[in-house]
Amino acid sequence: MTYPALELLVQAYLTIDWVDEYEDVWEAVDDFVANEPVAPDLPDDITRLLAAKPAEDELTAFVTDELGCGYPPDEDGLTTTEWLTLVRRRAEAELAEQDG
Repeated sequence: MTYPALELLVQAYLTIDWVDEYEDVWEAVDDFVANEPVAPDLPDDITRLLAAKPAEDELTAFVTDELGCGYPPDEDGLTTTEWLTLVRRRAEAELAEQDG
């Protein structure tokens, strides 16, 4: 199963040098949601990924190693599951605001 919106978020906005462009991870997520045509698919991508119920270490390895995410949620005291859940909620809120 692929997750194109999530892949684009981490591969284009949250690469290893994301801190050079954004003050925090949420600014990167907001930029993605505001500017990428696939942004409305992000909540569904995350829902499908979490519904597959991978073990936390497998999920972290997938997001970090396979997708190439340069943001380590554990530095902010979050698990990868918790972080992805927050990303989904934020994207949903931002998308709803865009729709007016």
